[in-house]
Amino acid sequence: MMLIMAVFLSASYLLRSVADEKENRVIEVILSSVTARDLLTGKLIGLAGVGLTQVAVWVLMGAVPALLIFHRFVRIPAAALGMFAVYFTLGFALYATLMAGIGALGTSYRESQQIAGGVSFMAFSPFFVLMPILQSPNGVLAQVLSYIPFTAPLTLVLRTSVTDVPLVQSMAAILIMVVTIYFIHRLSVRLFRFGLLIYGKRPSFGETLRWLREARDA
Repeated sequence: MMLIMAVFLSASYLLRSVADEKENRVIEVILSSVTARDLLTGKLIGLAGVGLTQVAVWVLMGAVPALLIFHRFVRIPAAALGMFAVYFTLGFALYATLMAGIGALGTSYRESQQIAGGVSFMAFSPFFVLMPILQSPNGVLAQVLSYIPFTAPLTLVLRTSVTDVPLVQSMAAILIMVVTIYFIHRLSVRLFRFGLLIYGKRPSFGETLRWLREARDA
């Protein structure tokens, strides 16, 4: 839950920033000095700083006191905490990068939020099968969701909280997420480049695909 809250609270800042810059035509001036790739990367780094700072504050205010109070009853191995950090970081990078590209397609902040709603659904989807995952953390369903990059972060956190996830599965899932983040970043740069210059109406799915093909061939 902390992962989802951090991603979507901080991503809302990015969506509003992009929407305001588009509506005020400030983005045209910015793009005359930097490339779309540099602009997107810079915004993502800033977004990560905001999101991770929020998480650090939440942990210090909630998780740490809770562990100090209930440390006799709840023992979380250091290795599990380390894996939590890895899953959180990768999940944050995955969803933030995807939302940055998709959100740029909107012509206003409200439209960007609507487009990003699909990303929110993907992030929340493991909660729909929460009990099967917790009851059978090494079952087929849990393993399959661990290999799907959009459901892997939350699924792996849930599994790690109740059992020891086999190292091979963890490493495979991490590798899949890293590769996915790389390709999503490339895709988001293309969406970001074209989306920032859209005014008046949201592009159709066909127009978006055509732009992506043109960017790939360019």
